[in-house]
Amino acid sequence: IALARAGAVAVLVGLVMVTPNSPMALGVVGMVVFVLTLPVLLHWHRPLLFWSWNAAVQVFVLPGHPSLWMLMAGISLGITILGNTLGRRVALQHVPVVAWTLGLFLLVVLITAELRGGIGIKALGSQTFGGKRYIFIVAAVLGYFAISMVRVPADRVFALMRGYFLGSLTLVMSNVAFLFGPGFYWLFLVFPAEYAMDQAAAEYVGGSMLRLNGIAFAMVGPFCWMLLRYGIQGLLDWRHGWRVVVVGAIVVVSTMGGFRSLLGFYGLLVLFQFSLEGLWRTRFAAILAAAVLLGAVVVVPFARQMPLPIQRSLSFLPIPVDPHARMDAEGSSEWRFQMWRLLWAQVPQYLLLGKGYALDPVELYLAQESRRRGFTESYEAAMVAGDFHSGPLSLLIGFGLPGTVTFIAFLWASFRVLRSNYQRGPPELRAVNTFLYAYFLGRTVFFFLVFGDISSDLAHFTGMVGVSVALNGVVRSRAAVPAPAAVLRPQPA
Repeated sequence: IALARAGAVAVLVGLVMVTPNSPMALGVVGMVVFVLTLPVLLHWHRPLLFWSWNAAVQVFVLPGHPSLWMLMAGISLGITILGNTLGRRVALQHVPVVAWTLGLFLLVVLITAELRGGIGIKALGSQTFGGKRYIFIVAAVLGYFAISMVRVPADRVFALMRGYFLGSLTLVMSNVAFLFGPGFYWLFLVFPAEYAMDQAAAEYVGGSMLRLNGIAFAMVGPFCWMLLRYGIQGLLDWRHGWRVVVVGAIVVVSTMGGFRSLLGFYGLLVLFQFSLEGLWRTRFAAILAAAVLLGAVVVVPFARQMPLPIQRSLSFLPIPVDPHARMDAEGSSEWRFQMWRLLWAQVPQYLLLGKGYALDPVELYLAQESRRRGFTESYEAAMVAGDFHSGPLSLLIGFGLPGTVTFIAFLWASFRVLRSNYQRGPPELRAVNTFLYAYFLGRTVFFFLVFGDISSDLAHFTGMVGVSVALNGVVRSRAAVPAPAAVLRPQPA
């Protein structure tokens, strides 16, 4: 029987190899891989979910090349529920207020999709596009439940959190694959190619500004891990000077993408973390100010000699940078401001029923052709595609007031959970809870005031609150635990 099964699989795979690029072939290969990896998934589905959440890995054997974390969210949730149904002694947990508000937001999204053209996915042959964004939202919601339903053992907390954040290092592979040439382009089957688009444009189209987007965004994970593992007080400890050096190197590498917003995001995280650790009235405030001043002394005299992407990242500061870098950054800001002025005028017509994500490919093609021929501005094609570069606009235009209100309700419920875990969580998780709370606050401010898109950013919010619930559990009446500032007892200035 075993030989017959093996022979059948071999024949099937042989038939598939005749047309390796067909959807049927990819589906068969994907099914075979799933069956072969099922024992691993049954045992490791939760660690794989944590490790893939921030990883830039795509499942190329499936239509549309979905991200690995989206697939793992569904698989992990299904295995958890199935295991509990079959009688395994797994204590499931949930936070009702978070679950209800998140479920209401998902309901608004699905109703909007139904009333605004459905969920059309180009990879599945649909005549309308834009359905992939709906899939991102659904996967983020499922991922929250998959992460939070089972509590993480105390001895595995740091291992899972390390994988959760350092998974972002896979973004580097996009730039590496392009750098090594066509012999390594097969890596784009696994790692998304869009993070190397600016790199390709600088080489083939021309230009002196080589922006390494993948490498820049890959550094967000290590930066967060250093803050979570050591905190601000641990990073500024002179007995372990290598820590602040590593963080400084991470920030410098991040500027190779030319994104001013990344430095702003890092600044928000540091400010919230510094405040939550209660360090404002201690000697660490003076140490941090001295470190910032030292960095300015080192950077300012040599700003004009730095690579253009780094100068573009620093162009929002009152320091001398290359005029080309400053003009490029200011042009990008003006591009957004012009688009936002037009979009805010459209908000009233979508207050009751949002626009959704359904997209007519003909309309998008005409917008792109008009831009190419110089008849319209470049931001008009972005408006048609729904790339608003603004969190509030992505909510108000995408899903109207119902979506905005339910999403804010979810944020408020999540804020209360994270604040409760920060104030009353287990003492051994105080450092982790402090960072998760600071990250959530920083991400919220960044979403509403700097840059955001609800379809891609929802996973950041659901991931944070889901991780917090998984690490701390759901305890209705915890004994009061002293605030972190009282436990750390830093010396006064």
